[in-house]
Amino acid sequence: MSGSEARRFLLHFHNREIVALYGARRDNERSLLAHALVLTRYALLATEGPLIIVPKFVFEVPYFRQYLWTIRPVISSGLLLYASAHPDFGIDVEDKQRQYSGQQSLFPDYFDPARVDTGLRQIEQLTWAPRMGPSATRTIEQAWQRDLNADEKGELTKIAVELADGEASVLRILDQLERVPKSLDGRAFILENVLATLPLKFTGEQLTRLNLLINGAYLRLYLQALNTRVFVDTPIGALDCGLRNEPDLNDTFVSFSALRGYAEALGIRRSIERLSWSDLVELREDLLFRWCVRPFVASAAGDDLVKREIERALRESGVYAMINRDLVFKLDELRDYLKRLWEKVDVGVDAATRLAQFDYTQASTQWLKRRVSDRLRQVEQRGKDPQKTLPLVVQFQDKDSHGRREMKAHFAILTIREDEFRAVLRRFPESEHYLRQRFYEIARVARKDGAATTVVAILRSLEQGSGAALDATRDIIDDVDPDVIVVAGIGGGLPSAEYTLGDVVVATSVQDLRVHALIQGQGVEFAAVGNRVRKSISRLLAHLPAFDRELATWSNSASLGCLRPLLVPSSVSDADVYGSAEWIASVRASIERHFAASTKRDHPRVISGSVASSDALIKDADRAETTREFIRQVMAFEMEAAGVFQAASRAEKEYPVLVVRGISDIIGLKRDPQWTQYACDTAASFVHELITSGLLSTSLDS
Repeated sequence: MSGSEARRFLLHFHNREIVALYGARRDNERSLLAHALVLTRYALLATEGPLIIVPKFVFEVPYFRQYLWTIRPVISSGLLLYASAHPDFGIDVEDKQRQYSGQQSLFPDYFDPARVDTGLRQIEQLTWAPRMGPSATRTIEQAWQRDLNADEKGELTKIAVELADGEASVLRILDQLERVPKSLDGRAFILENVLATLPLKFTGEQLTRLNLLINGAYLRLYLQALNTRVFVDTPIGALDCGLRNEPDLNDTFVSFSALRGYAEALGIRRSIERLSWSDLVELREDLLFRWCVRPFVASAAGDDLVKREIERALRESGVYAMINRDLVFKLDELRDYLKRLWEKVDVGVDAATRLAQFDYTQASTQWLKRRVSDRLRQVEQRGKDPQKTLPLVVQFQDKDSHGRREMKAHFAILTIREDEFRAVLRRFPESEHYLRQRFYEIARVARKDGAATTVVAILRSLEQGSGAALDATRDIIDDVDPDVIVVAGIGGGLPSAEYTLGDVVVATSVQDLRVHALIQGQGVEFAAVGNRVRKSISRLLAHLPAFDRELATWSNSASLGCLRPLLVPSSVSDADVYGSAEWIASVRASIERHFAASTKRDHPRVISGSVASSDALIKDADRAETTREFIRQVMAFEMEAAGVFQAASRAEKEYPVLVVRGISDIIGLKRDPQWTQYACDTAASFVHELITSGLLSTSLDS
């Protein structure tokens, strides 16, 4: 095995200060997570060594806990290490609390005991990689002082000259810069803290140079102490911290954009970015795949003979012109495709000889040499027509009469509000856009039971109400033909002893209240139509209380991405409740039951029951009370499910529908926006776990 190839990969693109240096916004977490997952895929395949993270990412990067959850197969395979001076990061947490004692809002997870406990348990799942040498703060201090000692060649001196209006002023500014490490007084050596110690006004360009000095020292420490490589030229930014041209680091940086382009040229980029994480772990061990990637990684270390030779051979063989870069392969299909691809490549003797020097490629090199010697015979047998020299590869997806890819989804998730849509997207961060009659996000997720990858289509209908939902459902069926249609979002609840704000109600039936009459002196009369869920759904819901083990994590704060909002019963004033005296009493009794100090809980629960659906947003306690008298078992109100059930019942097929509503408000209690967002997350989290657990698929298959 080549030592260069086995070097570990540092996932420095999670570092908040480094990505901020290149203009990444901290509030764009979904985009950063999506980029991080793609970068991790290529890092996993670009090395035979493990990947390395810094444990502080768990506490300082908002998306990182979801990131760890997403790449669970990588962690369970022992391919993700954490680097620190000692294995107990709890000691470092105490240091971080001191460093950010006056900036708790910057990294609040360090100061929340529950988040600290959860974070440390996540770190314990990883393998420790010792990082010897000085601390990051000490390293940056030393780099700061070396730059000052470099006189006019140092960046700090240059900046001082630019800011000064005379020699005396230069000396004064240099003195202020020299006192920075001491002025920090134990706080973290980051640009924000440095600026707080200096009474100077820097230009944007000068701030960038200061930041490069600080982050360059930090990155150099990890590169040298751990002998790692990193990606540069990423979608987030260059991320080289100004070190790319350093002579002692010239074999350290791998161009992500070039590697991705190389995969695109081979026609395997889309497959790499869509395979499940379990398949990726298996793929990196595949001998032929390693042979394909090895030329590029070798060129990153200054040895590009093989890469140039293979590119020439691919170009001359006509393979480039035949590759369909829109194909997406399953793992076995990808292996077969690669073998057929490389059978067409006539690599010269020099390249084959060079490849023979890499221990792990001995077997593939022998296969390659046999290929070279058989080349003339193959050409003679197959002829020179390029279409004959590359056997057709079975496509993962068929195409319609217009040449568009057909899509078959296992589940289609329909949302209405933007916050509902975003909550679902956060649970399926690795998705691709798909356009037919509507735009969809298509996610391919691995099931916990190890079964085949599940395809999920996610859609938002722009308008509320059953009519818009009916139209959207018809399009969903025509576009992606799902096995199940899931309606996910928020709903209004009733005062109840069984459930409350933030809990999830899954519909066993949907009462259609769209047809009703307003009669003088008699109020409202409903011609309610009950839509019961299909048997494949009802048997799952009937057994839901027994699936606590399979559905154990959806309700914890890590999966939800937030803590349960607070509600103190004594703080609910008369102005916060409405309705008849009897209704208000039931609202207060419900609040007391669920939120009193002796009974309150810190996580949501799920319950199944009947849901009422109408075209009106019901906020009227009197109307809700009338409905409850008419339909005793109703638990929640919403506006779309009736239309979905109507569209899902076709003459040729009746599509199963699952309605999942997080309770955002209780009719009779004025809505708090905190509960709206929380209910979006509880509904989305439950749907995600129900799909990835395999329970829903199993119930359908049975």
